Amino acid sequence: PYTDYYPFVPSDESFIIFNSRRPDEGATVAKDDGTYPAAIYISKVIDGAFVKSKNIGPPIAKKDGEQEIIGLSATGEIMLLYYTNLKGVGDIYSTSADKNKSFKPADKLDQNINSAKAEEIAACISTDGTILYFASNREGGKGGTDLYFSRKLPNGTWGPPQNMGAEINTSSDEDFPNVSADGKVIYFSSNGHTTMGGYDIFKAEMNAETKLFSNPKNVGYPINTPEDNYNFRISSNGRFGYISALRDGGLGDLDIYRVTLNEVEPQYSVINGNISSADSTQKLNFSDVFITVTDNKTQEVVGTYLPNPNSGRYVIVLAPGTYQMSVEANGFQTVAEKVTVLDKSSFKFEISKDLHLKPEGFQK
Repeated sequence: PYTDYYPFVPSDESFIIFNSRRPDEGATVAKDDGTYPAAIYISKVIDGAFVKSKNIGPPIAKKDGEQEIIGLSATGEIMLLYYTNLKGVGDIYSTSADKNKSFKPADKLDQNINSAKAEEIAACISTDGTILYFASNREGGKGGTDLYFSRKLPNGTWGPPQNMGAEINTSSDEDFPNVSADGKVIYFSSNGHTTMGGYDIFKAEMNAETKLFSNPKNVGYPINTPEDNYNFRISSNGRFGYISALRDGGLGDLDIYRVTLNEVEPQYSVINGNISSADSTQKLNFSDVFITVTDNKTQEVVGTYLPNPNSGRYVIVLAPGTYQMSVEANGFQTVAEKVTVLDKSSFKFEISKDLHLKPEGFQK
């Protein structure tokens, strides 16, 4: 029933990290409106599914204010944070993961990013950590909040920020940039471009000649709705996106959703193996073998297959999911095998499964 928002995943979807205003153990209500302080939660993937999330803890979590995640590199190794002190003043910080994949204490970004007379509230970083994109309402912009980018200098500091230009920024507000793993596409929110109402998510591709992002397009429904839509993160295969939204059927307030983009083909695993007789004295005629695969969730037959008539080797291609594979042959007992193709970072391109058919009446 609490607010969960701004989800981020690395491109391999090995974990999800997000902000939440839920009560931690021993937490007290900190605000007049009854809400809890923002905190960062993380959930890792085991066997293709997210496990129960937990507070990221120190050194990222602090008790002297609020902390939010506002950006994550495609590899998941660099995290951008927004720390707000007890006086309500916030700045952008950066942290990186060590060899044990634990995040180090965060460092405040320099004055080229965190300006004294403006607000910077969202950011993202390129895969190699050399380009920072961020939102700011500083003077000299196109109006409202604009998107800027800054390149890391050889001495490790950030160079003077550059406005992303009139193709991206409008006289209204642009916010929450998220750049793709290859750096060729940027997603952002805007209430200045043509929207369905309030803020919508837009997608802009880099011009190969100018090396600038241009021609932003509204990504449309179901990602965008008449309500405000801010942060959008996409998986490496482009088939899944992550958003926080207030939708019917949710758990209350903003919830996190994984959106399937059906126009993008899913990843497929190759299921292969050899079919043989469990009784060396009874030969199996491979031409008599018939394989049926059924989707356990929908109970629909996905396909029927025949093995190689000479070798008995079979090959089946399946999208992530759970299936029942039934193998039939004249004079042999039917074999029913469960096949699970895991999703996210647990996905495997190839799964080997040999099948041994028992002759009818076989006792061994």
